[in-house]
Amino acid sequence: MKSSLAGFFHFMRIAPIKIFVLSLLLLGCEQRSLKNERRLYVISEQDSLQKNSSIPRPAPPDFQNRFYTDMVFILDSVNDVHLYQTSKIYNLDGESSVDYPFPNFIELKPEHLVTVSSRSFISFFKNNLHVLDNANEYRAKHYYFASETDTIKNQALYDFFEYIKHVPRAPFYVVRRATEEEKMVLNFKKQHRFYAPKLIPWSSNFLDGNCKPYTDRYKKVESQIRIFRRAKTTFDSESNASAINL
Repeated sequence: MKSSLAGFFHFMRIAPIKIFVLSLLLLGCEQRSLKNERRLYVISEQDSLQKNSSIPRPAPPDFQNRFYTDMVFILDSVNDVHLYQTSKIYNLDGESSVDYPFPNFIELKPEHLVTVSSRSFISFFKNNLHVLDNANEYRAKHYYFASETDTIKNQALYDFFEYIKHVPRAPFYVVRRATEEEKMVLNFKKQHRFYAPKLIPWSSNFLDGNCKPYTDRYKKVESQIRIFRRAKTTFDSESNASAINL
């Protein structure tokens, strides 16, 4: 009987301590979870990581490169990164001041996309810089990240942020939502389906927002642009990718 009472009183003495310690642990986990959640990049709130971070700021606005640059990374969920390259098309008869609110149709194809695991993205990035960007060494590099979701959970983006904190000349970057064309092409690639772009019911959200690809109106509107982008075979050293963001 005495042993039982002693055990009971001992439990009553240490129980509050255990409860207090457990509460602190749960509170700490909750605070860390909230902290991690707050640090996620939200495209609609582009300063979401700038207030409490030393991440270099994004690229300054440039309407000629609003949607595309030489290298684009599509962030797929949280597992993969799909990258592709573009090159500039020069139309001397176009108007240099045209600024359309929607992207042009870059004729992206599933075979243009190269898939890299998010876990190995930075290693791939560092080992292929000479291929990814052969621009003038004195000009800041530009990279675009496209995401299907507004809140980005793909670790590759955060590894990129951490990497550019420590390089002598941090590159510019743009983080945006994936275009209709990017999402369509990525979907066909992931499903291993035959891609026939002329048979797809595209929306009118291209260039001025009132023309569908492969229509006469689209060709007319695009012909008014002095400089626009086209997708190209990724890692194609024969194409002109040296004039970045002119």
